[in-house]
Amino acid sequence: MKSILPAIKTTLQTDITYIDDANIFITPDLDYIPNGVSFPCIAIKDGAINSNELVGSCIETRPVVQVVPYVEMSHDENSIVGAVGTKGLLEIEEDINTALNSNSLGVSGVLHGFCEGSAPSELVGDEREPLQRKIITVTYEKED
Repeated sequence: MKSILPAIKTTLQTDITYIDDANIFITPDLDYIPNGVSFPCIAIKDGAINSNELVGSCIETRPVVQVVPYVEMSHDENSIVGAVGTKGLLEIEEDINTALNSNSLGVSGVLHGFCEGSAPSELVGDEREPLQRKIITVTYEKED
């Protein structure tokens, strides 16, 4: 996991050019957004790691990562579907899937990654700064 999280961050910073690099970050909690971050942004959070022992004492691990785009909530559908000049949450999700699916991230032992699914979009934040987010679950397959 230690090498996967920074590799995801670098991949997203390279592939999703409409979000500033400083607005793609590794977070200790999905409800924590560092000071100075602007929107849209993408949070990367470590998840569970499942392991299996294979033939020949090879260990297969399946680290799970949550990748979460956030956008400012608008009072219409634009925060979800986007508009001319504005990327919506669903468009950002597609770009994350494109960047991470079947990507080994250049990390030793990682065979591939797969965007396994995503939760429904949800409203978070408060009345001063309402945000919309979508939690995307990415599973990696790694052999050691």
